Amino acid sequence: MNRSTATELPSLTRMAKILSRTKDGILSYFNHLISSQEMEDANEKIKMLQRHS
Repeated sequence: MNRSTATELPSLTRMAKILSRTKDGILSYFNHLISSQEMEDANEKIKMLQRHS
């Protein structure tokens, strides 16, 4: 990542910074095969119930 942040290409530098910030979450998915999709589905159902009540 150090080489990509040393470049003068803004898009490559931005991508390197994003990957640096999010690498723990990305790697955690591959280690545990758990995503936040189930929680997102539950939140969407709650929102739908709130709209209809």
